[in-house]
Amino acid sequence: MTDRQFLWGLSNGIIVLAIAGTFWLGYGIGPHLGDAGWVLPAAFTVIVYGTCGAIVWLALRLRRRTGFKRSELKQADERQRAETHKMMVRFLYIFIAQTVLIALAVPLCLSLGHEDFVGPSIALIVSLHFIPLGRIFHNRTYYFVGIVGGAISLVAFSPALGVGRLIFLGVTMGVLLWLSAFYLLWRADAIAAKAIHQRWSV
Repeated sequence: MTDRQFLWGLSNGIIVLAIAGTFWLGYGIGPHLGDAGWVLPAAFTVIVYGTCGAIVWLALRLRRRTGFKRSELKQADERQRAETHKMMVRFLYIFIAQTVLIALAVPLCLSLGHEDFVGPSIALIVSLHFIPLGRIFHNRTYYFVGIVGGAISLVAFSPALGVGRLIFLGVTMGVLLWLSAFYLLWRADAIAAKAIHQRWSV
């Protein structure tokens, strides 16, 4: 793993965090703006999509700065190709596991008559999947996202939140993911420098 390849991959992760953060903020706040006229929904849309766009733009600029291209993976030596292959296979397994768990959790919540638990269940599964990703990609920030996101999700199951459950979940998850994205952008070079000196399993 080279620093250029690591930063290239990191930029992809930052884009995912930006889009996911936008989803959760819209999930938590969007439904409550229907009766607020047009000013608040318009302002919300501009702020949310503007921030998401800014993060994505910065991530793409980071990617361009690396100069790394996907085609270079084919030109890597045998060990580097083995590293990348094993990493992507593990990523695929985690993605499949996450998808299966969500597919099981949603109908379970609905069958139990707890439609309000669908959001927290998805948030919990998505959050926890960042923990193995942190190990695969040597990124401690993903551990943080997984642990804090998991804690937020568990709190969101509390009956004490009542009608504010979705607002709490959407806003806190959205802010967590966006702040994590900005942190990765700010510390990208330092994170890469530390990660590439660690042992990458083959």
